[in-house]
Amino acid sequence: MITVVGRGNRMRGLLEYLFGPGRFEEHRNQRIVAAWDQTLLGSRMTDKHERGLLADEMDAPRRLFGTDVAKGYVYHVPIALHVDDGRLTDTQWREIAEEAIRRLGFDEGPGRAGCRWIAVHHGPAADGRDHIHLAVSLVREDGSVASRSNDFLTLSQFRADMERRYNLTRRTRSRGAGMPGLRSGELRRAARDGQPEPDRIRLARVVRAAAAAARDESDFLRRARKAGVILRPRWAKGSRTQVVGYSAALRPSAPGGRLIWYGGRRLAPDLGLPELRRRWLEPDAEQRLDLVREWRPPGWRRLPTSASQQAARLRAEAWKQAGQVVDQVRQQLARLDPADHVAWTVAARAAAGNLAALAARVEPDRRAELSRAADALSRVAQLERGSRRPPRMPTTSPLAGVARVAMDAALASRGGAMAVTALVMQLGRLVQQIQRAHEATRREIEARQAATAAQEMLAYVRRAPAPHHMPQERHSERDQGAAPRTVTALRERGRDDRTERGR
Repeated sequence: MITVVGRGNRMRGLLEYLFGPGRFEEHRNQRIVAAWDQTLLGSRMTDKHERGLLADEMDAPRRLFGTDVAKGYVYHVPIALHVDDGRLTDTQWREIAEEAIRRLGFDEGPGRAGCRWIAVHHGPAADGRDHIHLAVSLVREDGSVASRSNDFLTLSQFRADMERRYNLTRRTRSRGAGMPGLRSGELRRAARDGQPEPDRIRLARVVRAAAAAARDESDFLRRARKAGVILRPRWAKGSRTQVVGYSAALRPSAPGGRLIWYGGRRLAPDLGLPELRRRWLEPDAEQRLDLVREWRPPGWRRLPTSASQQAARLRAEAWKQAGQVVDQVRQQLARLDPADHVAWTVAARAAAGNLAALAARVEPDRRAELSRAADALSRVAQLERGSRRPPRMPTTSPLAGVARVAMDAALASRGGAMAVTALVMQLGRLVQQIQRAHEATRREIEARQAATAAQEMLAYVRRAPAPHHMPQERHSERDQGAAPRTVTALRERGRDDRTERGR
């Protein structure tokens, strides 16, 4: 849940916005869901004259007593859910609004008169968040001015209590574990350019895939650039050899296009450079030299580096080995304590990177489900502020090799599409383990996000073309090893797993 406080001097102007079409024509079904006067409940204020009368009524105490309020008498608080929380009913929103007014001290109570206020619901925001707006006149019925002392702390505690009461996403600013929110400018730019999602969402997915597959930091830089990402380092003060952060941008689709830069942590908390470095071994002296060269502008790099000279294209048989690795990781997770939240977060982080890598490799018309699955799981991959940080990996994660297969191995020969589907099924079972671990420890939000990822992966498998639609891979079954021979078998295996769990 998110709350933002605003102040102003025009109640009529605020009401015109709340009951109007919105900046992006996103306002729908505008109505009052709570108010100081119960007779206003359900009012839609479709007529401009009605809105004027309501503004005059809310403004009446200030005008009657001639009260001046420094910095504005109009108190405006949008209260928004996380996009994953879905929708609340009008009754639930009314309870939330009335509780906020009570906590802030704007209601009538012993020794104090009440303020005039309304709560307006007008559909989801442009980024999909369900929300309401509180509009309050700070001048009480007796002409006194309501105090705003410590309202930030009051709203912070209010958010935490409402999140617990309604089982809402609790990854707010106070816990520091959330994904950065989208800004209106990003949404407008995506709509203007006809893109299905803002650049930052796509960029984060590409960076996550590169990080998941990388053997080390230099490999991460090469993979990200190969995938169309432009990177620039943030050097330590007074240094040109020590990189402490980075910014990333997608390569423009048209010549001369403007670059939109995002810092690593702006993409996601786990994509900041310090967090990324925890994935890899500490570099030796030679690797540090390679790393400095990789971070420098293209003309300054001395290529090929020792790492790139040794690199070789993975064979198609690696898909089978990747599935075996995922199975081994699943066996390790089966022995992991569900209460070890950091370890499960690391597992979610690796799995999200694998899904992002797979989404980048499959055919464009098959990417949607895997992209949504990667995005959902990436929300489970964030640690709360103050949590124990995972130690730097003594060895690279086994799932990093799976991500390398997803990014490097050939798709068009020897069972490519079927192998991808088999790997998605294996990863889907791993994601279900993550879901069950969070369910066991009553982390409902993380469990729900993992379940969303698993559902998207199942949707991908169900849409997989039958073998007779893939003539180029007719003779590839011998490369699948223990993997199911057909998409039908994959689906049946998924049904068997669900039946077995239900017993």
